Amino acid sequence: MRDRESIRFQLILAMILVFGLGLGGAIALHPFEERGSIVARYIPVVIIPEPYQDFSVIFLFSLICGVIIWFVSGWSLRGLAAASREASNIGPTRPNARISLQGLPSEIRPLVEAINGALDRLAHAYANEKQFVADAAHQLRTPLAVLKLRLQMEGKRARPDWNSINADLFVTERLVGDLLRLAEREGNAVMSCEIGPANMARCARETIALLMPLAEHAGRSIETDLPNHLVVDASADDIKELIRNLLENAILHGAGTVRVEAHSEAGFAVLTVEDEGPGLPDSLKETAFARFWKKSPNSQGSGLGLSIARQIAQANGGTLNFLPGDRAAIRLSVPLSHPADAGHGTGHC
Repeated sequence: MRDRESIRFQLILAMILVFGLGLGGAIALHPFEERGSIVARYIPVVIIPEPYQDFSVIFLFSLICGVIIWFVSGWSLRGLAAASREASNIGPTRPNARISLQGLPSEIRPLVEAINGALDRLAHAYANEKQFVADAAHQLRTPLAVLKLRLQMEGKRARPDWNSINADLFVTERLVGDLLRLAEREGNAVMSCEIGPANMARCARETIALLMPLAEHAGRSIETDLPNHLVVDASADDIKELIRNLLENAILHGAGTVRVEAHSEAGFAVLTVEDEGPGLPDSLKETAFARFWKKSPNSQGSGLGLSIARQIAQANGGTLNFLPGDRAAIRLSVPLSHPADAGHGTGHC
């Protein structure tokens, strides 16, 4: 059936029809030709002079052949006309409309299938963008309303509470910053100036040193077990931002000592961040990576840290997941730069 819908088959069919018409006409007119010019027997010489009478037969035959080819080509390309109309209807108001394969020549179908696949990916990205804008507007509404109310209240006092205002501004600023980072990650708009290899231990130590004041302020300690030979094929900036998100989550929402460990496993560098707090139920461990998800509605976080961290891990060919069970532990896996030569501690950070 597909062969019959191919342009090649239909062109061959048109050639067969033309050839058959010519052969049949020659056989049918051969007896008349033996008695003299066919045209001269029916058309006076006054209308068509003698030298041009045979050319008139050729012209008539060519005209009939052209009509046949015209109809056959129109019949063979009718599916393309329908596909063009369907393609013109695809747009923002109909993002899920697709080009039908029905009636298309088999030579064109792979191209249309590829176009439909590209449209599926664009529609998915468009839906994510719309959802992101809606979520961002919803999440920004509350801190902005709180800040507005705070300013109205403090404006009536002789001595405004600037510390409270600054705290509300910090929450709003952090949320906007996280939204921008997430949008950049999802749109692949961030290009690190330094692409791997990166030394995971060095990146982790630098990030821990940066967050030590936050941990000390919260009365928390951080223990490490980080071998120097783990060099990953990833951006050092990405690795540091990823580890920072994991550590902030453990410091701000966990309990007890935070332990950071790393080792190599099957060509991957594996880093685990664990604290002594109660872990999430297994039913919520995947939900926690959703945008704006919070364990508690009263949490001061933006609910974007883990979502950003997973985006970074996936962008560098890795994975990020909570460990099963009651442990409050999250596991990061990133491909090693040289799995067979993991004993060298080279790499940027």
